Amino acid sequence: MSQTIQAIIENGMIRPLGSLQLPDGEQIEVILLRRQDTDPSAVRSVIEKIAEMPSEGSDDSFSGADHDAILYPKTNQ
Repeated sequence: MSQTIQAIIENGMIRPLGSLQLPDGEQIEVILLRRQDTDPSAVRSVIEKIAEMPSEGSDDSFSGADHDAILYPKTNQ
C-alpha cells in the first residue's frame, strides 16, 4: 500500500500533518518531493520549455526517420 501525505520539517525531523494509520515500529520508505517541485505552474513551465525545443537540430546526422527505420524496419512480406 502506498500513501501520499503532507508533512513539514521541524528540527531536522519529518512530521506528518495528518494521521498515517500505521502501527508503531512499521518500517517505511520515504521519497521526498518538495512542494515547489510539484506545483502545477512550475511543472507547466518545464513542459513549455521542453515543447519549445526543436525535435531535431540542423546539424544532427541522425534523424527521427533514421530512428524509426532502425526500430521499425520494413519487411518484405
